Amino acid sequence: MKHIIIILSIIFLVISCNKKGSDKHSNKKKSKMSKHFKGKKKKTKIQKQVRVDKVKLSKIIKYKNFNTILQPKKDVFVNTQSSGIITKLNFDMGKQVKKGELLAVIDTRLKKIDLDLKKVLKEEAAVQLKYQESLLKKDEILLNKKILTKEAYELSKNRFTMAKFVLDKSKLSYNLARIMYNNSFVYAPFDGLIVSRLKQKGDIASIGMPLGRIIDNKNLETIIGVTWEDLNHIKSYSKDKKIIVVAPDNKACKSFISGVSENLDDITKLYPIKLSLENCSFVNGTQVKIDVPIKEYENTVEVKRDILNLEDNKYYLFILKDNKAIKTKVDLIDDNRDKMIIRIPNIKNEEISIITDGHIGLIDKEKVIIAGYNESN
Repeated sequence: MKHIIIILSIIFLVISCNKKGSDKHSNKKKSKMSKHFKGKKKKTKIQKQVRVDKVKLSKIIKYKNFNTILQPKKDVFVNTQSSGIITKLNFDMGKQVKKGELLAVIDTRLKKIDLDLKKVLKEEAAVQLKYQESLLKKDEILLNKKILTKEAYELSKNRFTMAKFVLDKSKLSYNLARIMYNNSFVYAPFDGLIVSRLKQKGDIASIGMPLGRIIDNKNLETIIGVTWEDLNHIKSYSKDKKIIVVAPDNKACKSFISGVSENLDDITKLYPIKLSLENCSFVNGTQVKIDVPIKEYENTVEVKRDILNLEDNKYYLFILKDNKAIKTKVDLIDDNRDKMIIRIPNIKNEEISIITDGHIGLIDKEKVIIAGYNESN
């Protein structure tokens, strides 16, 4: 029995030693595998994906935006130049009329009679002057022959002079009657649109009374107010440029600066600039947006504000070169609406690739993966 116990003890010790050895070997193996995988993890680095704009530096024009309302170049009331009853009224609101088209007639009966009378008196005075002229010529012959005295000749000469005065007076009287008669007719002063009618047929009109209102709806203009700084830019750069006018429906047409005032407006405290539209189908009263070119910059490019980094009062962005993000200093020239105008030193005509998305957290010369390209601005 004692021998059996000793044998079992030896077997138990052997098994225990084998198990400890196996555990140690297993732990070493695990430790080696762990180190192996840790080493692998350190070597693997995920590259950032970026999007890129291919651009080429060029000339950029800076614009100033204005919102304004179109108005006609000509906007007048159609007034009467005569008194009397309105016997004809040939227009109504919304009618398109031509220059010289008859719009209204003020009672012409008495004016026509007076005109005819003055015409007869003028013709009579002309005949009388011709008669006195013939008498004067005859008396002049008689005077030379000493048949007629000098006093009688002077009387004949005075009669001729008076006849001439009468003719001149009758001509003036006739011309005045003709003007009064012609003023009874009201004509359209220009091609345009009737926007209101203020009188009816049968109403009594007096001189200067408005009958309606007409606008030149084919030739529109607008006035914008600018600061002193912008006024100087406009005078030196914008004055001869074509300027785009955009309506709410995105229809656009060209305009040009037709007037520049250097007197400050008392109400707006701005300097008025007049712009005239050409060949446009816009209507009076349309609210439009106008982009006025203020100045231009050579060898520049526009970029979004959010891709610029500010460090030590200097601006930087990342340029893609050989699949690396190259941190590049740029010169900030100006802002242009929602974008910034920059110039990149030592780069002029060559095409470059600017990283526009995925730039946050990049470091200089970091390798990146290109997720996509945008076409040049």
